[in-house]
Amino acid sequence: MENFIHYNREIVGPGWIAHDMANALIQEDVGVYGVASGHYSSAKKFSEECSIKHVYESYQAMFKDGNIDIVYNATPHNSHYEIMKDALLHNKHVFSEKAIIINSDELEECVEIVKERHLAISDGVTLFHMPLFKELKKVISLNYLGPVKMVQVNFGNFKEYDVNNRFFNPNLAGGALLDIGVYAVSFARYFMKTKPDIVLTTMIPFETGVDESSGILLQNKEMEIVIISLTMRA
Repeated sequence: MENFIHYNREIVGPGWIAHDMANALIQEDVGVYGVASGHYSSAKKFSEECSIKHVYESYQAMFKDGNIDIVYNATPHNSHYEIMKDALLHNKHVFSEKAIIINSDELEECVEIVKERHLAISDGVTLFHMPLFKELKKVISLNYLGPVKMVQVNFGNFKEYDVNNRFFNPNLAGGALLDIGVYAVSFARYFMKTKPDIVLTTMIPFETGVDESSGILLQNKEMEIVIISLTMRA
């Protein structure tokens, strides 16, 4: 494999989903170069569980390591922007858990850095990589089913009642839209010809103020309509 390029990957935010990523990388024999966390003890424990050699005292110490090529960001939503921007400014590519960033202004700022420094960013919306959806996209593009007129998405799960859980914490960018809504909106947009120019929303708040349930209506200039229903406590 003479043309194989080896990249050193770093994990930021050693939670349960980061364990899945580390195990997958180890299984594919590409490994994980290092790990960092807001709490050194968490990073140290993670490194021992996943046999990771390099553990950093802080995110900043990690970003200064010139051996790191790619940062995998598995921290809560509200910290994605700060970590992503810092990583990009240290010339690291970034793969982030969804939602990649919680508002468009911050995302556009990071995209500009990506363009200037010839880097790459991506998020972990899994459906874009699933063979089923790629095949369905192909079937629609070949007009086997006729034109798309409406996309309806119902997406729900059940989160235990816990006002302290990050899913319901406004300070951690909790709520249905930023959790499961990313999948629903991405799925719908995947099958629309162009982006919507009409966006209507409504929501039912959880007692902490985040959206426990949401309704979203999208429409584009091709008169394609999307109806999305979300709930965190189905």
